[in-house]
Amino acid sequence: FLIKWYSSSINLKVNLLILDIFWIWKTSWMTYLLVVWKSPGSRLDFLEVF
Repeated sequence: FLIKWYSSSINLKVNLLILDIFWIWKTSWMTYLLVVWKSPGSRLDFLEVF
């Protein structure tokens, strides 16, 4: 029982860590897009990139 609980708790921690990293990556990416979008003269460059 203890081993089972321990392994599931490790899995949970790994999943939470992945979610944290993903969330941080996503928010920093959104911030980057906002900065690019807001800065003047960057819209054409922004459109060319995509």
